[in-house]
Amino acid sequence: MSEYYFLVGKGHLGRRADKIAAKHGAYLVNHTDPGCGCGYGCASDCPERRQHWFATDNLGEPFNSATARAVESDLRQAGIDNGDVVGGKWTSGSRHVQATL
Repeated sequence: MSEYYFLVGKGHLGRRADKIAAKHGAYLVNHTDPGCGCGYGCASDCPERRQHWFATDNLGEPFNSATARAVESDLRQAGIDNGDVVGGKWTSGSRHVQATL
């Protein structure tokens, strides 16, 4: 079976976000692309190259959208910033003062 990916955002999220996703049958993926994306010469683990997303089994609609909405709602209720979500309004900062999102 294929997977459904949702709530893609910048930065990494913590265990609490993964536990929230697990309540809905999903899980958190934290990923760092290789190389420097900020211009400060990071050898690895550049904060500007960090991203996350959630995944679950692809059950088709309306189940996929319902899972994404439920996870997003619970993240907001828990006060967890989902980063710079594609298609959303949340934003995240950077450890580099001059970096822009």
